[in-house]
Formats: sequence, structure tokens, C-alpha cells
Amino acid sequence: AGLRRLMGDFIRAVHPDLSPEFPEEARRINQRSLAELNAFIDILEKDGPRPFEDGPESAHDLPFFRAFRTRLGRVVLQKVEPLQVTLPSLPAAAQEAEKEFAAAYLIRGAQVALESSSSTFSDRPDVPKLFTQKGAGRAAFDKLWWQQTQEELLRDALHGPDDAEVRLHVAKRVFACKYASQLMRRYQRITNNQRRKLRIAQLDEVVEAKIREKFHSVEPSEEVEPSEENEKKDPLRVLQGGFHPDLVFMAPGLSESQRREAIRRVCGMNLAEADFWLL
Repeated sequence: AGLRRLMGDFIRAVHPDLSPEFPEEARRINQRSLAELNAFIDILEKDGPRPFEDGPESAHDLPFFRAFRTRLGRVVLQKVEPLQVTLPSLPAAAQEAEKEFAAAYLIRGAQVALESSSSTFSDRPDVPKLFTQKGAGRAAFDKLWWQQTQEELLRDALHGPDDAEVRLHVAKRVFACKYASQLMRRYQRITNNQRRKLRIAQLDEVVEAKIREKFHSVEPSEEVEPSEENEKKDPLRVLQGGFHPDLVFMAPGLSESQRREAIRRVCGMNLAEADFWLL
């Protein structure tokens, strides 16, 4: 109920039972999209991690219609204008932090959709479809997908951040979305138009300052020990040896130091650069 309450303004604006003057087709689209939105909200509000067997949720847009308003704010009956809300992606077995981030993203998207004005211009231009030329088909797409996937995996293995940096980045992003939503709701209650616009314009700066204050103590140190620097270079040596660091299986019962030593020997990391060609 908490997430629906925070999205109350949006739900009331598009609810088919509260807009009997809408055209029938617009009310039918709103009813279908609202049912899908409620199902996604039920997933986010359910306690505990999401069951793995439920699978992931891919991001997609939900179309809605709301009452048409003129530039002066007057509502025109029997006339509607389109808007859309993006349902964020949700991985399989999503944890509470990932569900909180999706909820904050959804609330912010609904607020932006309501605040956007009616215009013939769009910030989402049509993108031409891939492989529309003659003779292109699924095989060409699969080949390109495979090549790009391998390049991305190699790039992440060589230059990607470590797990601690990834977790810190996710925590910052979740906190930023939640804090920005709280500030936006507070600023919307300011009656003075000039002051309200000024506060909203400074929203990003306030959020950035709050993030620096909250996560200052957990920022990674810029000084890197030689042993840590060598560990970051290990994936490159593993890939050069023809192995993937995450696909080397060990016998149960080995200690962490024994596992690392086994990987180093299998990939020739115990050899000097001049002897590495012997592998």
C-alpha cells in the first residue's frame, strides 16, 4: 500500500473508473496498463527476496492516457493526451536493495510523466530497425550479438570494477533515487512558485552533497597495495592462458590460498614472462 500511496497522483490521473469522460479506447488502454502496473507493484511490495523460479522482469514502457490540459491548465473534456511510464528491469532472485531501487525509479518516472507538458516534440525519436537490408536475418543478428557479448565480457574481465565498487555504486544509486523522491515530494508542497522552482532546480546538487556526506567513510582508498595490484592483473593472465577465472573448478576442501595457487599454476602465473611461452 505504501508504493501505491506514493504513486496516488498518477494512479488517480489515469484510473478508468475516475475518468468516465475519456474515450472508450483510452479507458481500455489505461485499464490494461494499470493492471500490469499493479502486478509489478505487488512484486516490489512482497517481503523478502524474489523467488528465483519467477525469473527476471525486463524493462518496458506502459502506455496511458490522461485528461488534456491547455497551457493555462484548463481541462478539456472528451480530449486526452498520451503519456507512458517505464517499468524498470528486475533480475531473478532480486534482493531488497534492487527492489527498492526499482520502486524509486518507478515513482520518479511517474512524477516526470505527470509533470511533462503536451507537445508534438518527443525526447524518444524513432530508431530505425536493425538489419532491414535485403538478405539480413536472425543469423546476422546472432553473429553480431555473440561478437559484442564476447568483447564486453573480455572488457569487463580486464578493466571492470571489483565487487566492492559495484556494491558501493548500487548503494549510492538506490540512496540517490530514494532521497530525490523524498525531496521532490517536499518541494512540491511549497506554495511559492519561485521558491519551489528554485528548490527543484537545486535538487541534483543537494542529492550529490548528501551522497558525499553519507558515503564518505566507505569510499575506496586511492592507495593500492602491490599485492592488490597484482590481483587485478591476474584475470589478464588467466585469459591469456585460455581459461576463464570463474570457470576453473576445484576439489572441495581446498583452502582459499590453495585455490589461488592452483589457478596461478594452471595458467602459468608462477612462471617468468620469458618462460610463459612454454604453456
